[in-house]
Amino acid sequence: MAEKDATARLRRAVKENNLFLVKRLIQRTDMRNPDPGTKRYTSLAWAAALGHEETFEFLLTAGHDDEELSRVCILCTVDAPTPGLHPDD
Repeated sequence: MAEKDATARLRRAVKENNLFLVKRLIQRTDMRNPDPGTKRYTSLAWAAALGHEETFEFLLTAGHDDEELSRVCILCTVDAPTPGLHPDD
């Protein structure tokens, strides 16, 4: 059965990098859409964490909370592997 909750559908669309659906759903619900889980990621944070650049850029230009950008950058920096460092070296 299809999800009727627009917030859950938006979260899934962001995670699946379905930009077409994201564009439609932000007209029906708050685009920030904090996740009810323990991390409380917003749509922008999920797009960044999953490396969905096109969705990330769209959310920024569509007016996603400007203050969220600093939090997302910190999340990406902390979660990203350090280039050039390999555990086997």
